[in-house]
Amino acid sequence: MIACYDLARCPPTYDAVAFLALAEAERLRRGEEHIDVRILPGPVGGFRADSLWPRSVEERVALREQVLVPLCRLLPSVRSVVVEGDRRAEGWGKGEYFIGFQKIMEALRGGMRPLRGDVPDVGMQGYLTFTLREAAHHPLRNSREDEWVAAAQDLSKRGRKVLIIRDTICADEALKGAPEPILDAGLVARDLKMRAFVYSNADLNVGISNGPMWMSIFMDAPTLMLRPTTNRAGGCYDDKFYARFGLPRGGQLPTSPPHQRLVWQEDTCENIVRAVEEMLSEVARA
Repeated sequence: MIACYDLARCPPTYDAVAFLALAEAERLRRGEEHIDVRILPGPVGGFRADSLWPRSVEERVALREQVLVPLCRLLPSVRSVVVEGDRRAEGWGKGEYFIGFQKIMEALRGGMRPLRGDVPDVGMQGYLTFTLREAAHHPLRNSREDEWVAAAQDLSKRGRKVLIIRDTICADEALKGAPEPILDAGLVARDLKMRAFVYSNADLNVGISNGPMWMSIFMDAPTLMLRPTTNRAGGCYDDKFYARFGLPRGGQLPTSPPHQRLVWQEDTCENIVRAVEEMLSEVARA
């Protein structure tokens, strides 16, 4: 089956997780064995004509190569990924808009969490990840950095190993007060394949709503997401918008397994630590 991710409509970002999940659902419906992904160019430097982030063609090219292409390869049924130089390719998804919470909910209602981190085992185990959002766009949605560092310190004192993964734009910057990393956190932030491996092997992946955390959910990895919405950011990030597509405040994602949970609280140190300890205790008892 040929599945087209159309850059004339969609950005080259983690938003593509819904496209991949829905493509897998379509493959299964058709009874096909493989998916060949074709990434189609848009009209402006190969991307859609808008001023939304990422704004420059250079940024978009980097994200296409460092996020979109390796993200497609996390779907086991994907046989090939080709960045096309023109729009001649035909296939499922061409011309469609796969971005947004509506598409995420559509995929999850179908029970689709098909992505997998397939890299060699390096013997890591018994750790948590904290994924930070530190973006220049929509800064009201960003992680409360000091609170996450404090929570990591608290959990470290309790014997938990915590790996803080910074936003890619901050990958090589030291985070003041963070526990000693158990591996190169900068590499994890920059390399999506490594990030997928780390998420797959973690006891729990913790963060607020952001692209990599949705990847963790669609990988069926242990995931704890605080602050799924950010009302102060408004628009498509607030409670009303999520409720419109079937997720009221306090609710859980469709077909959620026990190892995935939304916590509708602010990302304070107290809330983070309590939510982590509660979830790990419940999983241990299961």
